[in-house]
Amino acid sequence: MAINLALIADLHYVGVAEHRCPIEKRRAGLALWHMQSALETLCAEVSLDAIALMGDLVDNGKAPSVEKDMQAVRETVGGFDVPVVVLRGNHDPPAAMVRRCFPGCGDALSVKGYRLVPVWDTYDEQDRTVRAAEDLARVHKEAADLPDTPIVVLQHAVVTPPIASDYPYNYVNAPEIVRAYERANVLLSVSGHYHRGVELAFVGGVGYLTVPALCESPHRFLHVRIEDRNIAVRTLALEGE
Repeated sequence: MAINLALIADLHYVGVAEHRCPIEKRRAGLALWHMQSALETLCAEVSLDAIALMGDLVDNGKAPSVEKDMQAVRETVGGFDVPVVVLRGNHDPPAAMVRRCFPGCGDALSVKGYRLVPVWDTYDEQDRTVRAAEDLARVHKEAADLPDTPIVVLQHAVVTPPIASDYPYNYVNAPEIVRAYERANVLLSVSGHYHRGVELAFVGGVGYLTVPALCESPHRFLHVRIEDRNIAVRTLALEGE
């Protein structure tokens, strides 16, 4: 059985929130239009089984009125009548607000014989993140409870490959996560956060994929089709590359 996923990362949306995005190349004010266009493009070509928003839905989760922007994102993606998985990124509001705006979208989801497991990590003031022991255990539990079900784990930060940068794109304990995913026989790990994106690569039998940022030109997004544990990734863009 096959599953078709739309993967959209790093909207960095700014609508009515009292905030101005300091990075001009992030087209923050056009994020909803970009997402709408991306999903319309995919829906015209394939029957989508799920949409994953890979975090950093907004540019400043601490800004006044940001909850209204989060609700606007939810209303836009909700118009496609497709199950949605949401990741909380380092720019997003506190987890309680995200869950209030996207009820149930942070929960694991079974679709077409696959299990989509979103993991919401926490970040410090320098945007560093460590995968908590309970979240590593949760992935193991999913694998133990559903031994014959392929698992796709989704998180905001990059598990692997290591990104050479002064900015912390990777997890502090990334090698531990890699070992845990291999032991749990995870099929695919999907991340956002690193705006350039990283193509699909395999480590220890696990596929790792980083979705490029929709907010920056050429406004890329991914269509992933999985069939019989075979993963096909298609990169699309709203502007020519």
